[in-house]
Amino acid sequence: MAVSQTMIDEILDSAQMLAQQKGYAGFSFQDVARSAGRTLSEVEQSYRTKEELMIAVFSRYNRHFFAELAAIVDRTQAPIERLDGFMDLVRHTLVVGDRMCLCGMMMAEAALLPTGIRQQTNSFTEAVIAWLSDQWRLLEKPDPADLAVTTLARLEGGMLLSRVSGDVKHLDLVISEIRADAA
Repeated sequence: MAVSQTMIDEILDSAQMLAQQKGYAGFSFQDVARSAGRTLSEVEQSYRTKEELMIAVFSRYNRHFFAELAAIVDRTQAPIERLDGFMDLVRHTLVVGDRMCLCGMMMAEAALLPTGIRQQTNSFTEAVIAWLSDQWRLLEKPDPADLAVTTLARLEGGMLLSRVSGDVKHLDLVISEIRADAA
């Protein structure tokens, strides 16, 4: 049986959605197959292991996320507007589909992740922190690297609180505070 790009995309879409909603430990190949409208054998033919599948998911997520950040940079030279764009991406992920960002879900499960996925998570996190640090530096704020780390931590925490409570107000409060810090 030939593996089509459409089938691969459906499998990756389903695995990403499940990982963002339930975490790495919260789904199986059977769950991915069911969600994608595929058979278990089609998923297994495409990816030998869950780690291989999640590395493919992370690779695609990474490309898409940083393409979004590049589009934000292309739209505006104002670092405060870039931070707003970043926070809009985070908020959209939570509000549309009740999902956490993929990196945040993987960070929460770091102790049980296979090495390859932990490395992907670390690389992604470092790149996001570097991007945020650049924005804080352009705002001429002291300690931009520290501000970048706390920005990401606050947003991830706000997403978690909002998801648990079922109310986006916690994330919105964090976003408002970050905007005030950037002003």
